[in-house]
Amino acid sequence: MKKLISAILSAAFLSTFAGCSLANDVEDMGDSLMDSASSMVSDIMSDTHTENAKITELEAKEIALKDAGFKKSEVNFVKSEYDIDDGIKKFEIEFTVKGVEYEYDINAENGEIISKSKDTAD
Repeated sequence: MKKLISAILSAAFLSTFAGCSLANDVEDMGDSLMDSASSMVSDIMSDTHTENAKITELEAKEIALKDAGFKKSEVNFVKSEYDIDDGIKKFEIEFTVKGVEYEYDINAENGEIISKSKDTAD
């Protein structure tokens, strides 16, 4: 993790002072590293507050992605949270792919899909 943070800081430093097209490339790389780091931290943090669930939030995301037929790298996660609704423990997962929004409720006890929807932005 320290190496990742160091790489991000180095990229940010270089993009600030390089002043040419290389700076844009380095800045894009820094943004990409920041997004990856943020996603990793989010995954780690979200799994720690759901100790009452039998599956993890990451597993719930994987279930939704598998059902929709996408890989993690193809989607943009909008929402991912643990909730208890009418006594049912679940993960609410929302992501978009090319302007299409997918919403899943995944049972946190057994990993079954409670509900799913697909909405195209018109």
